[in-house]
Amino acid sequence: MDLLPSRNTFNYYKGNLHGHSNHSDGALKPNEVVNEYKNLGYDFTCLSDHLWKNEDFANEIVLDSSQLNENKFITITSAEIHCKGKKYIKDGLWHIVANGLPVDFKCANDEETAPALIQRAINSGAFVTIAHPAWYSLTFDECMSVSNAHGVEIYNHSCHIETVRGFGTATADFLLQENKKIFLTATDDSHFNVPDAGGGWVMVAANNLSEISILD
Repeated sequence: MDLLPSRNTFNYYKGNLHGHSNHSDGALKPNEVVNEYKNLGYDFTCLSDHLWKNEDFANEIVLDSSQLNENKFITITSAEIHCKGKKYIKDGLWHIVANGLPVDFKCANDEETAPALIQRAINSGAFVTIAHPAWYSLTFDECMSVSNAHGVEIYNHSCHIETVRGFGTATADFLLQENKKIFLTATDDSHFNVPDAGGGWVMVAANNLSEISILD
């Protein structure tokens, strides 16, 4: 992947990699989320609703948002995937963002570890990032255990405005010091219970506005 592509070769698209609808714990319907991001001038968004076995905040089925795609705005099939084993958080769940999942991607079972879940998502074709590491006190050892992820959120807007724990630069430093090649992302993690949209985004150089091209 060319990290510094020529502006004359590619188009640049603005997007959000991490956000939620009422398919899990967001306040808005999927089409309403899409309209919010269209009005903010984005080219794509990811409805990364929680994928887990707890109907209080999650859903056991990946949301198929493809019917919301248009010529000038698309969604990328995504989920915030969970598994057990995370320290220093009450429910013990890992939070991992996977963009480009197949809609039949299955929930983790009670035995699946975070590294295994990440690898399963990668094997399915997803771009995988470590979500909001500061928000839930990711340790150095935990960071190293999930270093098979493609990247890490170095800014999570929702976590920043609600808890002032939205930065992930320390985790990125850990990984880089261990010679891990990672992508750094900024996201909203929008739920629309508070004004948490439009604060974190990525710019992607791609041949065209499609899920395949954006994730390439």
